[in-house]
Amino acid sequence: MKLGKLNNKMIQKKIIHLDCTLRDGGYYNNWDFKEELINDYLEAISLAGIEIAEIGFRFINKIGFKGACAFSTEEFLQNINIPSNLSIGIMLNSSDFVEDNFLNKKALDQLVPINKTDSSVDIIRIASSLKHLKLSLEASNKIKQKGYKVGINLTHICDVSLKDIEQISLEIKKYPLDVFYFADSMGNLKTEKISLIISALKKHWDGMIGFHAHDNMLLACANTNEAIKNGINWIDSTITGMGRGAGNLCTEQYILETNKINKNNSNILPLLKLVRKTFNPLKVNYKWGSNTFYYLAGQYNIHPTYVQEMLSDKKYGEEDIICFIENLKNNSAKTFDSEILNSAKNIFQSSPKGTWDPKNMFSNRNVLLIGVGSSLNNHKKGIENFINKFKPYVIAVNSSETINEELINLRIASNPIKIIADANSHIKFKQPLITPYSMLPKNIKDMWTRKIIYDYGIEIKEGELFLNNNYCTVPNSNVFAYALAIIVAGKATKISIAGFDGYPLDPYRNEEINEIVAFFKSFLNGIPLDSITPTLYQIPQKSLYAI
Repeated sequence: MKLGKLNNKMIQKKIIHLDCTLRDGGYYNNWDFKEELINDYLEAISLAGIEIAEIGFRFINKIGFKGACAFSTEEFLQNINIPSNLSIGIMLNSSDFVEDNFLNKKALDQLVPINKTDSSVDIIRIASSLKHLKLSLEASNKIKQKGYKVGINLTHICDVSLKDIEQISLEIKKYPLDVFYFADSMGNLKTEKISLIISALKKHWDGMIGFHAHDNMLLACANTNEAIKNGINWIDSTITGMGRGAGNLCTEQYILETNKINKNNSNILPLLKLVRKTFNPLKVNYKWGSNTFYYLAGQYNIHPTYVQEMLSDKKYGEEDIICFIENLKNNSAKTFDSEILNSAKNIFQSSPKGTWDPKNMFSNRNVLLIGVGSSLNNHKKGIENFINKFKPYVIAVNSSETINEELINLRIASNPIKIIADANSHIKFKQPLITPYSMLPKNIKDMWTRKIIYDYGIEIKEGELFLNNNYCTVPNSNVFAYALAIIVAGKATKISIAGFDGYPLDPYRNEEINEIVAFFKSFLNGIPLDSITPTLYQIPQKSLYAI
């Protein structure tokens, strides 16, 4: 058994170094790593002296495309080249087998279907919140009975009191864990608190302790050093720090430290070559690593995925991200909620107001709403021919620029962050803009003093929809909801959409639009709504070429 080298006597004399690049780094590329990269990675870290490679997650959710490292199936593991001196780990999320405060044994058996004797996996770790810890421990016991090494990663350690940590140390003593980790999920753990946490854990627990560091505030290395100084046994790291948000402790740097502690004679050259050849280009592309935005997010206890999502969208500039962080710091944002990112409910707090009535614009007209999806490029000529032939009234959302400008009658924008991001673009666009102008910040209104604005207000109330002459109440500030409200309130004859493709990798955002469409069904009053380009949304589709 490969993990035999991790017996307790040996562990006490050394630091166990676990690399979780393909697991934590997968948040950037949907765990879709090429097989060649995986094999090169496994060889390089084994030569460098790493004991364990956490190859990925084992998710249950199969919605949307995710790569092999999201599921870490036995078939996948049998097809990669695992060095004989390297142990393989996977991670489970407690949310995949905890439902309504009970352990879903069927789900757990689906995640861990076979015994260790028939598996390529050596160690299984469970990422668990404090809320799920008791059931995660029960799950760990069942996994242990199947012959695996087992660990618990307690997330969001900064939110757990020292008194609760002492109680945890008493609870975990009842279970045959091989290691208990505490994770600095928000990257905001202060170095001086490390010794207090470890001391509290050791109050009753005399087993192995591990630490998972994030680098939001550039403390991953210092915190890991402090944790080792206070007697932890396991550490996590990733190549170039690749991991959600700002990333993690950097493998190629810290391996030198663990090799010195463990008195290893290892070869790090293949790892350094892999960094240069593969991971540095990936880092340039996906932009992980600490920066001012992640630092602020850590400081304000804001989930780093907010920053990660905005950095990955070219529409957001520095000012937009700072503005959003400043807005979130006064709200609970410890967990990521894409609805918060895409709605203006935290900004549009004043009473809704506007001055424009859309009936004067859309009554008895066919309207074509243009989105920003890639189908616009794929069908650009076809859409333009459709517009020229059927003469719909054309509205483009935000700063969509694919279709010939001469064919666009209006533009529309409602999400305040996107309004800020597109403020300069809207100055150059010659079309009038529909937006909740009266409710916008003064600096934005001052930028548009020479622009024709149709001022239609917006009120954000979850689960509600009302249409008024000069404003609407919608469940979120998604521009699609705002646009539909205006077009329906304006009594258009027919609504077609193009370029609203949907999100193949983000089912939550698709569901958001589907909910909007469901809300509007009772308001359409017989007004046809269809998409003339391909869409993942639950909207009737008609080919623009067949019309």
